[in-house]
Amino acid sequence: MKYFTRQEIVNQIRASMNDYDESNNIGNLFDDLFNSDYYIIDSYKAAKALDSDWQDDWSGLLNQYSVDLPGVFGALQLVRHYDEATIGIEDINVDEFLDPERIANKVEYILAAYQMDQILISNNLDYESCLTNHVKTLLVQ
Repeated sequence: MKYFTRQEIVNQIRASMNDYDESNNIGNLFDDLFNSDYYIIDSYKAAKALDSDWQDDWSGLLNQYSVDLPGVFGALQLVRHYDEATIGIEDINVDEFLDPERIANKVEYILAAYQMDQILISNNLDYESCLTNHVKTLLVQ
């Protein structure tokens, strides 16, 4: 299995779409899918996924985070640059650095947020948009 792909993110959204109705918004969906549970459970499996060529699917798309190292070091760069850009933290916590599951979860969250932002921008939507049938269709195109 290849981890951290754009298609995998769309598949996760598509697979859970029927669990949400118009009383939910895109933010609820995103939070439930990418911020409520670990992406990979098992430290060894997470370390192997992070050490793969996960950046291949994101080539040229994550320039704002300056990810130029391969594998796990690229993942650590991504997490560090994302944290700097969004919350102003400049260093990865040592405990986070030593926890491959935590890093894998953060990488998946960052990539999913990037993917979702692109979908929302291209369709003039935001995280507060209700999950109508039309919106659901736009999210998985």
